[in-house]
Amino acid sequence: MKEQNRHGSFFILRVVLLLAAGILLGAGSGHMKADAASDYQIKINKQANCVTIYKKNASGNYKPVKALVCSTGYATKLGTFSLGEKMRWHVLDGPCYGQYCTRIYGGVLFHSVWYTGYNDPSTLSISSYNKLGTTASHGCVRLTVAGAKWIYDNVPSGTQVIIYSSSNPGPLGKPKAIKLPYTYGWDPTDTGNPNNPWNNKKPSISGVKDQTVNYNADFDVMRGVTAKNTTGFDAKSLVTTKITYQGKAVSKVNTKMPGTYKVKYILVDEIERRAAATAKITVRGERKKPVISGVEKVYVTAKSKLTKKFLLKNVSVKQGGKKLASKYVEITLKKAGKNVYIVTYTAQNSSLPAVVKTKAYIDKKAPVITGVTNGKTYKVDASKKINKTYAKSLIKKVSDNLTKVKKSDVAIKLTKLESGAKYKAVYTLKDQAGNKCVVTIYLVPVNFVKITGPSSITVDSTALGYSSNATASQIKNALMHYLLNEAGVKAYTFDKRNLTGELLLELTDNGNDSYTALFTVEDGKGHSAKKKIKVKVVRKDFFVFEGAEDCTVTGSAIGISQEDGEEAAKEAVKSYVEGLGITASAISSGEAVVPAVTEIVVRDNKYYVTLTATDQEKNTQSAVFCVTVSFN
Repeated sequence: MKEQNRHGSFFILRVVLLLAAGILLGAGSGHMKADAASDYQIKINKQANCVTIYKKNASGNYKPVKALVCSTGYATKLGTFSLGEKMRWHVLDGPCYGQYCTRIYGGVLFHSVWYTGYNDPSTLSISSYNKLGTTASHGCVRLTVAGAKWIYDNVPSGTQVIIYSSSNPGPLGKPKAIKLPYTYGWDPTDTGNPNNPWNNKKPSISGVKDQTVNYNADFDVMRGVTAKNTTGFDAKSLVTTKITYQGKAVSKVNTKMPGTYKVKYILVDEIERRAAATAKITVRGERKKPVISGVEKVYVTAKSKLTKKFLLKNVSVKQGGKKLASKYVEITLKKAGKNVYIVTYTAQNSSLPAVVKTKAYIDKKAPVITGVTNGKTYKVDASKKINKTYAKSLIKKVSDNLTKVKKSDVAIKLTKLESGAKYKAVYTLKDQAGNKCVVTIYLVPVNFVKITGPSSITVDSTALGYSSNATASQIKNALMHYLLNEAGVKAYTFDKRNLTGELLLELTDNGNDSYTALFTVEDGKGHSAKKKIKVKVVRKDFFVFEGAEDCTVTGSAIGISQEDGEEAAKEAVKSYVEGLGITASAISSGEAVVPAVTEIVVRDNKYYVTLTATDQEKNTQSAVFCVTVSFN
């Protein structure tokens, strides 16, 4: 389909003319260069109805990365074009609509198979969808939703597009197009839409089952097998098989070679959804073959222990479901290297032999635990919890000359000594031959880092530089400085190195001027210490104000009337207050100062006066009292 302007039939002629103009314009721009920023190139094989997408590799050469089945049209022009704008939904001829539209030239676009409803992915043209892979469009390049979306999402505008014709579909071949039944009007590749009913559909393989066949019988692994693709159509031709016999890949089930064949059936349908099934095909011998199970690698400390009785321990040998007498089981040893033997179990009783092989190792060396030294005493940061987990963390690695061992194989016994002043840790590791490694160490808790200082502190607000009316934020900031510099909290390493300057402080406000101070410090070697201190701030003042009490005065007494403005009234009140003889006495020195009027706030006839006193050390404190002016 070609794109169409979304207008009524009144404008059909205009639309046709515009499309014609668009096609001509596309022809005129057929040799536009692709945007240099694009690493992609698209080739459309008109004859084969196949799109191949190329991408530049590290050497700057285009390599094919994706092939898409498509439907072109007889009107699709050959030539070289530059990919244009992209449109999520766009009107096409009909009118009908396409998803994930990307302009190739003029009115010719890459787009999904068309829909009858705009922005309605349930209105797909099933008949057109079933023509994918054939010439069926009016000129546009129809794709599955997945294919159109891939170009829409990944290939930038400006990318070079080459349209050509060839019987060879391209370097990646031509993907097969899936067919749709007339049930759902949805594209099954439109998986991003949660309402798509095809999202819950999968291909299937049926008729696969375990089978037993006679010696030299005619057998076909595909006999009785059926397969359906996602949309329910026959897909048997898409099924491939992988066959293994005794762990090796083979091309077929050979009924002249008795044994068990594992056949894996694999179906990848046209939209790359998968199904798989597995069957075991057992080819009978002339007599039933014994079954040997439970055979594993063997580890012993001496070859003399490799007796038949020992090697058959935990091994099951059955024929026809019944235990086979040991006289029918032969065990041979063949040297394969220093202290290594190939052990071959052969079970045979008028049947094809059942053969199982394993290895036996003569191991006289104990495993090794590194990271801990037997008999050594280790100092442990007292802040750490000494338990089995900590003891295991000291192990750097474990190893054995033959057995694969892990840290988790080490058994640890931890004993507390001297009321926790010392711990004994015993590590034990065994290998499969029974060799044992035992390491004993002692752990002694040590305070590598220590913080000293009081457990609680009470401090006056004046010591912090604030009076009783300081804000909580002011108090907390000053307290941080005080605790770090003046509270006597110190930090040292066990070898007396001073870490006080490295202390970190976290201060928590508990309300009512109570705080919790958490000091932490590290020595740079992984050792740390913590200390909590309870802090109480007692709010005190720098000054005692005398004479700053609420009072009432008549307007006539201070020379104002109700007709006077607010500023004039403030000046009169200020003069009145300054004449009251109010003083502020410094609590620490007894120094008396005259406070200054620093602010007057008026509410009705009440004048709230702020007085501020400052001593020689620049400590300041304010007091507020109310002067009521009466005009009665």
